[in-house]
Amino acid sequence: MKLFRFTKIVLINFCVLNLLLEVLGFALSRTSESKGRVFSDVEGIKQDLIANWGTYEHWLEHRYDAALGWNNPSSRKDEALDCSGEPVQVTYKKDRSRLTPASAEGLKILTYGDSFTHGDAFSFPNLLSSELHAEVISHGVSGCGILQAVHKFELTTEVQRDADIAVLAFIGDNIYRMLNSYYPLRGNPTFHFGFKPYSRAGQFVENPNNPTVFDQEEMTQIV
Repeated sequence: MKLFRFTKIVLINFCVLNLLLEVLGFALSRTSESKGRVFSDVEGIKQDLIANWGTYEHWLEHRYDAALGWNNPSSRKDEALDCSGEPVQVTYKKDRSRLTPASAEGLKILTYGDSFTHGDAFSFPNLLSSELHAEVISHGVSGCGILQAVHKFELTTEVQRDADIAVLAFIGDNIYRMLNSYYPLRGNPTFHFGFKPYSRAGQFVENPNNPTVFDQEEMTQIV
């Protein structure tokens, strides 16, 4: 009984602390000074963008996707590390999906999501393929948001009508990717050029870096 009472008190205090943090975060987001310094370091983003401009051509060649903003490479093999630190090969097909140990028989499953779906050396689509002896086509893309994953589902299912199941996987962190239309605003150095489609006032807005890709001046202006 005492343990139950102690646990209850701890949980209540935890909830109160979380509530206070939420209130503080909301208050900070409403002040003009915090908006500029904490939530939108425009000059810092511009400087970071210019500093990494030398990688833009490589980004366009291997990661750029007019509809999604960015995607997996196409028809390429990369090396990654498995859970024990050993190197393994990761293979991408022509349609930019990741190869899994697919079975010729059984269910055909499509998976969509972020890095937890894409994985590096291991991912849950691989596990599904092995455990269910199913053909699993992994369309997971590292860093993508829910809207991008759903849009990729819309773009790919037209040519995969024979699939039995489609899985959309996401985590809580994906909500932040829904709240901005330009990924570097979250300060992620992996996606310096990560424009993407987004939703505004309930309407789908296409990737702004499309159909003509931005040059350096245009990109820094739109920041």
